[in-house]
Amino acid sequence: MGKKTEQLELRQYQHAPLSLQLARYLSSEVMYGRLMPSQKLSSVRQLAEQFGCGRQVVLSALTLLVKQGILCSAARQGYYVNPAVSCGRYYRLGYFLNRVNPVSSGKHLETLYFAARKRGWELVFGSNYEEEFELPEWLERKNDLDGVFVNGVMDEGLLRTLSMGCLPYVIIGNHDIGAEYIQVRSRIAGLVADRLLQTIRKHQLGQLVSVVGPEFVHNEKLIAGAIRQRLRQAGLLSRDFPILHARNDGYAELDHLLRSSSPQALFFLGEHCLGWQKYRQQHPGPERPLVFLTQRWSAMLARQEYDGVINPGKGDYLEERSMQKMLNLIDNKIVQPHYTVQEKQV
Repeated sequence: MGKKTEQLELRQYQHAPLSLQLARYLSSEVMYGRLMPSQKLSSVRQLAEQFGCGRQVVLSALTLLVKQGILCSAARQGYYVNPAVSCGRYYRLGYFLNRVNPVSSGKHLETLYFAARKRGWELVFGSNYEEEFELPEWLERKNDLDGVFVNGVMDEGLLRTLSMGCLPYVIIGNHDIGAEYIQVRSRIAGLVADRLLQTIRKHQLGQLVSVVGPEFVHNEKLIAGAIRQRLRQAGLLSRDFPILHARNDGYAELDHLLRSSSPQALFFLGEHCLGWQKYRQQHPGPERPLVFLTQRWSAMLARQEYDGVINPGKGDYLEERSMQKMLNLIDNKIVQPHYTVQEKQV
């Protein structure tokens, strides 16, 4: 007769090693308040019998939880729940950035991370920027996630993975995708347009050129549309406040614009302010239009090269709205874990 092995089957974590499955289960018992702070756990032998697994599996799980600060251990006293641990719902969430440089999402990711941490949850990050793997492979490695946030390039393969999977997901941002996908949209377009209109009125500008990204980029198209709408509502003529769609750093388009006209002011939405920096290096004269840019990119220019900062992000609450959407999805889909023992011949 072949040697028997025990397999702890957990519906939520069926692809994870047994020790990780057990650690996740015990962690959820603590976070849901079924194991209270300072409460002593059963012995290693009793836990092994309870879950039908080897003692080494139990020891590995307990050691991991001690490292995470969920459990404590003491000689001859066994293992007990850390007295300082907070009980309540606990989720381990993922954030996958598809084909985009993570550096460009630093502030957004940081805000989302703190939105998770203040709830006592964990947020783990992954990106395939300049790497040869896709979302399914990353999810296979991170097989204990309760949900995943997705941002970056929305290609067909990624969307297919999300729609066919059973893991709750939230796509963050203004992506040009079907309504069947779960997406939390940024309000950035309207906020940019509102702040820009305030700047025009504050400085009594009669002419301003907005420099944004290519029109085929969905978010840039939305922002351009919102700016035009606000200008029209304010009774301002579009010929005096045109929108310049620029590629790369925007230098080529900017050079052509300033050779053929003399706008009173320029507004740079994003990285196209680097084109302005390049232009000023080649045309360093004292005469220049007023320059306004978003706060995120203000550190890229010398202070004497711009006249004002627009902060469109205030009031968006994108990360908080995304976190709340994820919570709603998990609450609607969550299944209480069931634990059974399967024995099979090897």
